[in-house]
Amino acid sequence: MVASPADLVAKLSSSGDRDARLKAVRDIKNVIIGNKQKKQVFVSLGAVPRVVELLSCDAGGPLLVQCAAAVGSFAYGLDAGVQAVLASGGVAHLLVALSSEDEAVVLAASRALKMVYQSPMAPAAHALAGSALTRLVWLLGAANLCVAEVAARVLARCCDTPEQQAAVLEAGGLGGLLALLAAAEPARREAAADALAALLSGSPAAASQAVRRAVLPVLVKLLGCTAVREGVPGALAALLDDCPALHRAAADADAIGRLAAFLQDERCSSRLKVGTLCALGTLCLDYEDHRRQLAEARVLPQIVRALDDPDAQVRAAACTCVRSMSRSVVALHCSRVGADVAPPLFRRLQDADLGIQATASATLCNVVLDTSPAQEAVLAAGGLATLVRLTSAPAAELRVNAAWALQNLMHHASADVRAAVLAALPWERVEALASDADARVQERAVKLLQNVFAYCTPRDVEAAQAWSGGVALRLLVSSANPAANVPPLRRSHSLYGLCNVAVSGEEAGRAAVMASGAVPHIVASLSDTDNAVRLAAVWCVIALSEPHGKPAAAQRVADLAAAGALAALRGLAEDPPSLDIHERDGDGGGEEGGAGDGGAAGEGGLLPGTGQEVLMRDEDEDVVLSSL
Repeated sequence: MVASPADLVAKLSSSGDRDARLKAVRDIKNVIIGNKQKKQVFVSLGAVPRVVELLSCDAGGPLLVQCAAAVGSFAYGLDAGVQAVLASGGVAHLLVALSSEDEAVVLAASRALKMVYQSPMAPAAHALAGSALTRLVWLLGAANLCVAEVAARVLARCCDTPEQQAAVLEAGGLGGLLALLAAAEPARREAAADALAALLSGSPAAASQAVRRAVLPVLVKLLGCTAVREGVPGALAALLDDCPALHRAAADADAIGRLAAFLQDERCSSRLKVGTLCALGTLCLDYEDHRRQLAEARVLPQIVRALDDPDAQVRAAACTCVRSMSRSVVALHCSRVGADVAPPLFRRLQDADLGIQATASATLCNVVLDTSPAQEAVLAAGGLATLVRLTSAPAAELRVNAAWALQNLMHHASADVRAAVLAALPWERVEALASDADARVQERAVKLLQNVFAYCTPRDVEAAQAWSGGVALRLLVSSANPAANVPPLRRSHSLYGLCNVAVSGEEAGRAAVMASGAVPHIVASLSDTDNAVRLAAVWCVIALSEPHGKPAAAQRVADLAAAGALAALRGLAEDPPSLDIHERDGDGGGEEGGAGDGGAAGEGGLLPGTGQEVLMRDEDEDVVLSSL
C-alpha cells in the first residue's frame, strides 16, 4: 500500500532512520515526476524545504542523489515548485553538491540545477569563490554533457561584478570555456558562449575583443539550432552590448534576419522574445543600415505588440529595441514607426516598472522629433498631458526625459502643435524645471525655451511671452549671466535662446533683447573661457546687428560697441581657439565696423546653428543627427 502524501512528508523527518528518509524521498520523487498536480500537493504540504534540508545534512551519497533529483523535479515546469526551491535555499545546496567527490551526486545536482535554470525565476547571479570556483572550472571538462553544461551556466552567473570576473579568470575559466566552445553538442557550445559573454562583459581589452570574435560566429550559427535557440539571443546581446566593433560582423552574418524570424514565430517564448529584442536593440543602436535591415524584416508590428506584453521583461526589452530604432531619422520620416509606437509608449509611461517608464520616456524624446505623424499621434493619445505630468515626477530621470520630449516636440513645430504645447504646459512648470535640483533638468528647461522661440513668427514670440507672463525672456537673461554660476552648456543654450528671440521676433524681438539687460552678459560671454559660450555670444551679436542698413540696427550696433562688443570681437579675431568663431566673428565685426554685408540670415530668418539643435536622447549625451 502506497503511503499518503502527508505520511511521506512526515517520514522525511524520521530522526536517526536514514533508510526511512531515503525511501520517503525516493517515493516522493517517483510520484511527482511528470505530474504537476502531485507536485503541487507536495509543495503545499511543505515537502520542498524538508528535502532541501536533507541536502544540507551529512547524508550518504544515495540520499543526496535522491534529494537532488526530487528538488530538480519540483522545479521543472511548476512555478510554485521553483519558488519553493529558491525560498528554501535549494540552489545554494545544489551548488555545494557540485563539489562532491561522488560523481553520482555531482550528476544529480547538475541535472537539478539545469531544471532550475530553465525557469525565468532562476537567480541571475551567484557568489562563488575559492575551492568551489576552482571545482566548477574543473567540471567544464567533465565527460558528462549535463555536468559540463551546468558548470558553464553556473559560471555565467558568477560574473556579475569585475571582481567576480577576475576570480573566474584566475581560476582558469577562460580556457575551460573556450575548450567547451569547440564541443560537438549545441547545448554545450551555447552554454559556453553564454558564460563567455558574461565573463567578458564590460572588458574592452584587446584580449577580450579577440575572444569575442571567436565566440561571435558560434553564437550566430547557434541561432539556427532549434534545440538551444532559447538562450542564444540573450547571450548574443550580452556579447555585443559594450562592443560596437562586433556589430558589423554580426549583421554581416545575417544575425538581424535570423533574430527577426524568431519574432515572427507565434510560439516564441517570453525568454526568447527578451533575448531577441535586446539583441536587435543592441545591433540597431549605432548603424542606420542595421535599422533599415530590421525595418525590411517586417517585424515592427510584433515589436510594437511586445510593448504591451504581460511580461515586464519583454516590455522592457521592446522599449530598448524601439529606442534604438527611434534614433533613425530615415525610419521616423519614411515609415510609420513613430506613429505606431507612440500610443503603446505612452501606455508604458504608466507602467509599474520605473525602469520601463524611463526607457519609454527616453524613446519618446526621439519619436516626437520633427515627425508629423508621431506628433499627431501624441496629441491624439493625450500624450501632452502625460508628458506635462511627468515633468513633476519624483524620479529625476523621468523629469529629464519628459522635458526633453517637450523640447523635441517643439522642434519645427506646426502652429497647432506649438499652441497645444503652450496650452498644456503651465509656465509655472517651466520655472520649476529651470530651478530643479537636477542640473540635467535645468538644462532641458532652457533648451525647451530655446525651441519655443525658434522657427516662429513675431506673433508667436509675443504669444510665448504672454504665456510666461513676460518672464521667459528674463529667465534666459538670468541663465546667460556669467556671474550666476550657471554651467557653460546651459549658458550657451540661454544665449541661443536670446538669439532666437531676436531673430524670430524681428525688430520687436531685437528691441526686447536689447532692453532686457542681456547686453552686458552677451559682451562678457565673448571673452568666456568656454568655446561654446563664446560662439553663442557671437551669434547673439550677429542677430542683434541685423538687418543691415536699417537705422534701428545701426543704433543697436553702436550700443553693442559702447558696451565693449567690438573690442571683444577684435580680441577673438586675433587669437580665437576655433575656426567656427573666426567665421562668425567676421559676420558680426563687419557690421559693427560699418562696412560689408556680413554673413548672417536676413530679416526674419534663423541663423544657422542658433536655433533648435536636433537632439536625440541617448543616455547623458546629446546626439546631433548628421543628416539634419
